[in-house]
Formats: sequence, structure tokens, C-alpha cells
Amino acid sequence: MAQQVGILDGRTMLLYIDGVAIAGTTGHSMGLGVNMRDATTKDSSGKEAVLPGVSTATIGFDYMVAFDATYGIKNLVLLYVNKTKVALRISSEISGDQKYKGDGYLESLDTDFPNNDNITGSGAFHVTNGITPQTIT
Repeated sequence: MAQQVGILDGRTMLLYIDGVAIAGTTGHSMGLGVNMRDATTKDSSGKEAVLPGVSTATIGFDYMVAFDATYGIKNLVLLYVNKTKVALRISSEISGDQKYKGDGYLESLDTDFPNNDNITGSGAFHVTNGITPQTIT
């Protein structure tokens, strides 16, 4: 399959942990940031001056709970309990598309157990050493 063109449909992008897609996800997000460090001096005329510092990255996800999922809440809870570093990838697996890779730790996992409705949740990985964009071959 060739690279997708135009505005992309999010359904094609999955979040993989150590090469296995998280089951039941309903959405993913990738947050990139730079912590700014203060560079204000008396010569700044009362205006803030900053310089870029440490880059940060997070990968978030929303999911529906199924206890029989191939890679689901049971696996995610173990990542949290054991503080396990994992390989992360957001990818469509379509040749020519971009994929985003990094290693990280599960930073949060929130699950909602409502009355008479689907069990859903969200989580976030804190990426260590940044995100690497690559073209899928």
C-alpha cells in the first residue's frame, strides 16, 4: 500500500508497546514540548527572555476494557506496577507513512467503571530520550 495522502483518518494509526498494538484503543495522542530556561537579564528591559532547554515527550491513549484482550488492561497495570520501560511506536504500518518511536514508562493509567456503561480509561507514557520520526518502509 502506498503512502496515505490528504487529511489522514486516525483509525489507521495504532499505538504499539514492544511491537504489540494495545487492544481496544479509541484514540492516541503525542505531546512534544521544550522546557524553557530563563535568560532574563537587567538588559532585557523588563521583558522575559528564554532559551530552549530539555525536550519532553508524552504519548497518551484512550481505551475500552476487555479482560480477554491480546494486550490490554492486565498488561498495562503490570507495566505500572513493575515500572517497566517499553518500546513505543505510533504507526499506520503503511509504507511511506510516518511512524513515531520512543522508549518510555507508563506515567498514568485511569480507568472508569460506570454503572450500566462501557468500562473505559486513559493513560500516558512519559517518553525518555525523545521521539524519533521515521518513514515506514
